[in-house]
Amino acid sequence: MTTSDPNLDKRIDAAEKNLQRLIDWTERCDNKAAILLGVAISMTGVTLAAASQLEHWTKALYLLTPAALLPLVASLVFVYLVIWPRTKPPNDSLVFFGSIAKHDYHEYLGLFKEQNQAMYLDDLLMQCHVNAQVVTNKFARLKWAYRLLLMAVIPWGVALYLIL
Repeated sequence: MTTSDPNLDKRIDAAEKNLQRLIDWTERCDNKAAILLGVAISMTGVTLAAASQLEHWTKALYLLTPAALLPLVASLVFVYLVIWPRTKPPNDSLVFFGSIAKHDYHEYLGLFKEQNQAMYLDDLLMQCHVNAQVVTNKFARLKWAYRLLLMAVIPWGVALYLIL
């Protein structure tokens, strides 16, 4: 790629910074999801272990245990949807690893050398748009995972109190 238009250079720099910000947001969401995953799995495991003591079961426990486990399991499903990698490229990008890997090295090298700055900027902007959609979906699912975990806390606490 040759440099010719200073305004294009500035736009490319801005697009690269924006793409990096979006990737950083993806990492933040995944980190929050990992913490939530640990909490939800722990709560589910403690509930199942404690519930295995059938001699302590009462009518209240028959209501509280599913009331705790259902939102916990649903929270785990949403966490799974957050952390599941999405690697299907929306175009034949020379920026995204998934589409780069579809080419052998020499084919990729040729394509990269053939692109001009305007094509590179378009590719960056497409990646920004796709990553913005991914981040938006991740955070929406993460919110549901948190909501469901919060819904489970009271029945979970009461059920454990009654069991133990």
